[in-house]
Amino acid sequence: MTLFFRITQTPNLMTREISESDWQLFRKLHAVALERFCARLLNEIDAARTAAETGSHQRYLDICRIIERGSQE
Repeated sequence: MTLFFRITQTPNLMTREISESDWQLFRKLHAVALERFCARLLNEIDAARTAAETGSHQRYLDICRIIERGSQE
């Protein structure tokens, strides 16, 4: 699958036009990618939450780092 972009140059503005069919495909792929991303983060959070070898405070800090990293991605 390849998305095609047509780039047009105007005097002070460069715009990208995406065909409607490509845009619809992108929206579907975006939804799938977002779902997978969130599932991965939730799995990491669950692993950090149930890590018996660490104390509660460390587990809390680990979960905060996972969420912060996810927000930056």
